[in-house]
Amino acid sequence: MSHLDFLISKLQDQSPEGQLWSYKLQRLFEIIFHITNGIKCTKCGEIITYDSPIFIDFIKEFEKFTKETNLEEIDQEKVQPPQLKCPHCEGTDFQEMIKIIPDPSGKGSCLLVDGQQISKQDFNKLRQIVLYQNFADYADDSWVDPELKKDHDEKLRLEQLKNDLHASIEKKVVCLSIATHYSFDEIFNMPIRKFNLALSTVDDLINYKIMKQAVMSGFVSLPKGQTIEHWIYKPNKDMYGDYKSLDEVKDSLG
Repeated sequence: MSHLDFLISKLQDQSPEGQLWSYKLQRLFEIIFHITNGIKCTKCGEIITYDSPIFIDFIKEFEKFTKETNLEEIDQEKVQPPQLKCPHCEGTDFQEMIKIIPDPSGKGSCLLVDGQQISKQDFNKLRQIVLYQNFADYADDSWVDPELKKDHDEKLRLEQLKNDLHASIEKKVVCLSIATHYSFDEIFNMPIRKFNLALSTVDDLINYKIMKQAVMSGFVSLPKGQTIEHWIYKPNKDMYGDYKSLDEVKDSLG
């Protein structure tokens, strides 16, 4: 299954888990594409959200109509079902902002977001773009053997247990504000990528100053040829460059 096929299969699941997946993905698309999910008037572009009183009242009215009206009368057009009208221009033609449609290739499905078709290939590119934009230390590990990746993730989990270092988002915001000139409002308005970069850079700067002072004062001596890692210019590290096996990590933890 492609990433998109997997998510679409979750969206089509009617269980509570499927509803949660559906909500998360729709909210994610709203944030990424700067759109509001709902139905869009094709005449003026007005968007009616699914939780708006206009749409909820229309659904109630339509359900009442179908219960109280004879199907034969509807077929013979003796009565007209209620119509949803745009509150801005009174148009009656709408399109869904986020919709699953059959893939033109005939294999599986694809997404339609505000009239723009998103294929499996488009979604994979989109997924990469979003990850790179939001995580400064993100590295594409899709090429890594699944067993090696599983082993590596388990090592990270065990090492985090050993260090037992935790800080809430609130604590991180407070620390960044104290260490810099940023106000709380400015920090809350930062993209998560910039927030994480700022926080890690402040930590690097403090450690760099301490080490620099310690070396210059003679309290700490570095091995011959070794220098203090600069707080700005840091070497790129291979995320799979550590040679510890999972068994070695377990042994070190006792």
